Amino acid sequence: DFMRKKAKCIVPAHRHAVDGVVVAPDGVACFSASRDRTVRMWDMDIPVDEDIVPVAEYLGESPFTSLDHHLKKPQFVTSGNIIELWDVNRTKPIQRFEWGDDTVRQCRFNKV
Repeated sequence: DFMRKKAKCIVPAHRHAVDGVVVAPDGVACFSASRDRTVRMWDMDIPVDEDIVPVAEYLGESPFTSLDHHLKKPQFVTSGNIIELWDVNRTKPIQRFEWGDDTVRQCRFNKV
């Protein structure tokens, strides 16, 4: 509850630090990315008193540093040692970009 500055629930989402959280443009799903190499998709419409479990889980090859969701398509992008483009309906990335030993700290879709 933002106005009362109180958490409605606390979700043990990942085993390591969460470095990215984004809500899908339709407001139905939330995605969290972690250094444990997972992105998890969460349903935003579940009552607080129910057990909160991820709707889907996506496993990457390296720890994630950020993520962003496409404004219109059911896709998200993650950054880390590799930039990966994901479709929410697939468990593997649909596109990958690598630059050797460099780590990309932030990734964003162009909003234009």
